[in-house]
Amino acid sequence: MAPCYPEFLTSSRNYPGLPYRFRTRTIRAVDSTTIKLTAFNMGWAQHRRQKAAAKMHTALNMRSFLPYFVLVKSAKDSDPKSAWELCADMKAGEIVVFDKAYVDFKHLQTLDTRGVSWVTRAKDNMLYEVMGQHATGKAEPSEPVKHASVSSEPVAETAEVMGQQPPSKRRYVRKKCKVLSDERIKLTGVKTKDYYPDELRLVTAEVEVKGKMVVMTFITNNVEWSPFSVCQLYQCRWGVEVFFKEIKQTLQLADFLGYNENAVRWQVWTALLAYLLLRFVAWHNTWKRQFSRLFTLLRAVLWNYFSLPSIIECCDTRRERRHIIRGSPDKAYQLYFEGVV
Repeated sequence: MAPCYPEFLTSSRNYPGLPYRFRTRTIRAVDSTTIKLTAFNMGWAQHRRQKAAAKMHTALNMRSFLPYFVLVKSAKDSDPKSAWELCADMKAGEIVVFDKAYVDFKHLQTLDTRGVSWVTRAKDNMLYEVMGQHATGKAEPSEPVKHASVSSEPVAETAEVMGQQPPSKRRYVRKKCKVLSDERIKLTGVKTKDYYPDELRLVTAEVEVKGKMVVMTFITNNVEWSPFSVCQLYQCRWGVEVFFKEIKQTLQLADFLGYNENAVRWQVWTALLAYLLLRFVAWHNTWKRQFSRLFTLLRAVLWNYFSLPSIIECCDTRRERRHIIRGSPDKAYQLYFEGVV
């Protein structure tokens, strides 16, 4: 698909929470979601005494909102081990944002050596020594001055992307963020000081979570970004929850037909392929509404001989309504639908 439709893999759906100055950069959000299973029939996924579950580790491309790499494993497997596979092909200059469950300083040191910038949250038991305050350099050249406000709206071209409305009707309001400190630290743990001997950057900020201001601590290896940019990058990682919701709730990835590990993986791959096809249909037909609405529409007419572009054109409320849906073959055998010869 990349040689034929390169635009689909780069700009098919711009996540509005992505900071404007990073919209031309390759950013991956690494996170996982738990898929509940039945412990009685799926002993391979048992991770507690009477519970079984699988984990879908995902590296999501925040520019296109498409999964770049997915791993399906048992929930008892360690998250840091999966991070090595999810970031194995990352190149210099790219950005990855982790959840703190993926913190492995040996892996982070490897990414830093390869020239990859990373942002994650610091664990509560992390041992470190403060080396001094971080002095932010000059302003980032990739950020226009007119977009330097705390709350910014999607640019005009993103109004043609699925799930987003024109700025006059719907505006994306960024989460509040207040930087408290920006320090240079060095790890002092027995093993961590050997795994990551270089200095790190520790940013403490108050971040809005569900309407409340919560103090969070972030660590990164990049010394050029402003502390506000570090907070915004981690905030955009929360967009991966939207992807998990579309996979598990909209595509209804809950009931499994098989019991073994291979059967569960095949069903997850099928759901991901269906998601990719639906996203391509939305991009190719310039669908601007929600993903769940497109899924409901196509599921209703799945076993009928209709022209897909005419179905989308008729049901898109932003266009002028047309009561004729083109059928294939010559007639559409549905009430109130007029066939076109």
